[in-house]
Amino acid sequence: MGVSSSWWRRVHNTHHVTTNSEEFDPDIQYLPIFAINKKACRDYFSEFHNRWFKFDAAAKALVSFQHYLYLPILSVARFNLYALSWHHVWRQDLRVTKDVLMERVALVLFMVWNVWLISHLPNFLHIFVYVLLSHQLCGLVHLQIVLSHFAMETYNGLGYTPKDGREFLVNQLATTMDVDCNPWLDWFHGGLQHQVTHHLFPRLPRHRQREVLEKYVKPLCKKYNIKYHSYTFLEGNLMVYRSMREAAKLASKQRAELFGNSNLWKLMMAEG
Repeated sequence: MGVSSSWWRRVHNTHHVTTNSEEFDPDIQYLPIFAINKKACRDYFSEFHNRWFKFDAAAKALVSFQHYLYLPILSVARFNLYALSWHHVWRQDLRVTKDVLMERVALVLFMVWNVWLISHLPNFLHIFVYVLLSHQLCGLVHLQIVLSHFAMETYNGLGYTPKDGREFLVNQLATTMDVDCNPWLDWFHGGLQHQVTHHLFPRLPRHRQREVLEKYVKPLCKKYNIKYHSYTFLEGNLMVYRSMREAAKLASKQRAELFGNSNLWKLMMAEG
């Protein structure tokens, strides 16, 4: 698939343990492109990436339009996965093992095979359309994945330590939403519609998720009065859009205040 499995395990395991943590979860750390809510419109330190994400002039400018850029960027997000995968397997601090060497070979072969495949197309226009459309269809998967968390609660730290006063299960239910759909549409969502169950039981196969949700997760939430979030695909995406739009408004206001007092290019150069 052209994506490093070890990179995916590293990122996704961290996401599961620290879902929607502003400092720990790499799946919500997207400055300067996205700020998933108003709380993300600030400088923050990523424990995962071990660096600061700055809400500088460039970030304010991009985030101001993020609710318009959201879908177009997701439609080509797979290219970013390629780049992250290559960066991961050739990191200088990565211990080179037999598995790492195999991944490097696999990524190279994937790219060579793709270049060979598209070389059979008749002209550049066909190549451009094929590459763009094939990756835009993959964007539906990215849309489904971020839908589960982008509109939900975010927090500082781990969120479920004794100091924070909240348990892991409650934290997962507060930061994750399900997609309410007819069982006949399960094929379309591919198991991603049951993210709450997936986060509580990560190794549960997707064909058992609906059964476990109905028999155990929902009754447990009802018994202990824990909010279970489930919305239709349209409702969930509208929630994400509204959250990102509110963040965009805040970024736009801050950008106007910043650029209204000084020269734009001087500020861009100073912060860049």
